[in-house]
Amino acid sequence: MENKFDDENKGNLKISENVIEKIAEIATLEVEGVASLAHHTQGIKGIISKTYLNKFMDITLIDNVATIDISVNVLIGYEVPKVSVNIQKNVKAAVQNMTSIAVSKVNVTIAGVEFQEQN
Repeated sequence: MENKFDDENKGNLKISENVIEKIAEIATLEVEGVASLAHHTQGIKGIISKTYLNKFMDITLIDNVATIDISVNVLIGYEVPKVSVNIQKNVKAAVQNMTSIAVSKVNVTIAGVEFQEQN
């Protein structure tokens, strides 16, 4: 799905959901405590059938307002509520600043916990 901007008939700008998804992905991985993005199921039907998507998030774009659903794995030792709030703030700010698309919600699902790799 695409959205369109028209700046006083100077032309149209279309931003695909893939662009919004990439911005949200980068913003999520910048948050301290996030180990990785996680595959998620597609709604109730996906949970029941255990059908996993090759996507890490869903973007719903209606009338230039986005709702973003993200699944992540958190590093062990980090407070899940704090990491979740930081993901929501970072993703919302990044998407709104880079695209001028309003973000109504950023829903975060913690899919798992990972140990930090020892180098």
